[in-house]
Amino acid sequence: MSIPGGMLGVAWPSMRETFAVPLDALGTLLLVSTGGHICMSFLFGWLNDRLGFGKLLLGSNVLVVIGLLGYLLSPGWWPLVGVGFISGMGLGAIDSGLNAYFAVNHNARLMNWLHACFGLGVTIGPMIMTAVLTRNLSWRVGYGVAVGLQLLVVVLMVLTQHRWPQVGESAGGDDAGGETAVSASSIFRMGIIWLSMGVFFLVAGHESAVGNWIFTLLNEGRGVAVATAGLWTSLYWGSFTIGRIFFGLFADRMDTNRLLRINLLAVAAGTALIWLNLTHWLTFAGLAVVGFALAPIFPLLVLETPRRISARFANSAIGFQVGAAGIGLSVFPGLTGIFAERFGIESIGSSLLLWAVLLFGLHEG
Repeated sequence: MSIPGGMLGVAWPSMRETFAVPLDALGTLLLVSTGGHICMSFLFGWLNDRLGFGKLLLGSNVLVVIGLLGYLLSPGWWPLVGVGFISGMGLGAIDSGLNAYFAVNHNARLMNWLHACFGLGVTIGPMIMTAVLTRNLSWRVGYGVAVGLQLLVVVLMVLTQHRWPQVGESAGGDDAGGETAVSASSIFRMGIIWLSMGVFFLVAGHESAVGNWIFTLLNEGRGVAVATAGLWTSLYWGSFTIGRIFFGLFADRMDTNRLLRINLLAVAAGTALIWLNLTHWLTFAGLAVVGFALAPIFPLLVLETPRRISARFANSAIGFQVGAAGIGLSVFPGLTGIFAERFGIESIGSSLLLWAVLLFGLHEG
């Protein structure tokens, strides 16, 4: 599910030429796709109770295939934006479902490794798209590869349907049973939910803004060659993946709050190196630090949800948090693009630093 997301940042300069849209139009695409993501995230608990986790996950993967086919075949900009909503719906349900399942049934190690698999996908995605573009092929070829890979996932889901929780079997495990009696309004009355959603909003927003705009900043703003900028975009996600594998090995033995604080400081420091633009190599080092430090934050926050709130509320609470993260996925790249259009591409670095500082401040506040 994460390979297409990794492709977008590298493909965007070519896509906007194809459709003759301005630099900040990426924000529109992300906003609409995030709308689909949010809808399914907030409806996850309700849909899971009625369809069963296995069927919901299969249907969601089919939606992603339909959306990616739209990227591959879209004749114009607005049809592309429309299919972005469809793919966003599929991704929202998959995201919420897998996070809820792992949060209740598994430990910090496996939760980090689940998210490491996400990081592996967004590492491979830019590599695929860079290979396509450096061979003077259309960006659509990259999305054709993504369609093929997602179809393989659908086939695997069909073959393994009997292994997934069905109707009446909670994706969140036995402790999550009875959540059907919990209303969304009762969850929203908990102050901790709003604070938690705000942190998820900023974590995902910063992560996405870096991934979607670093290629443009390096290539169009700082004159870094296409192949090099694409490589470093992949290495950002690569450090992200390595970080999740690393922290997966040791997270169970670490104090979660202390680890989160240290990593959020490292995110701000690495982003400052990108903003300062002292040398290309220091910028690349800052990018690697940001990816590595961001790695455990999202999975650890998800994992803590059943403990902070109650396993009984886990499916809906995690759905709301993932929904907030989905909003951040579009809002912060969108704002970064608006600032870049109005103040110049170099303002991307300033925007990224602002998001990192806000994230640290909200978490510590």
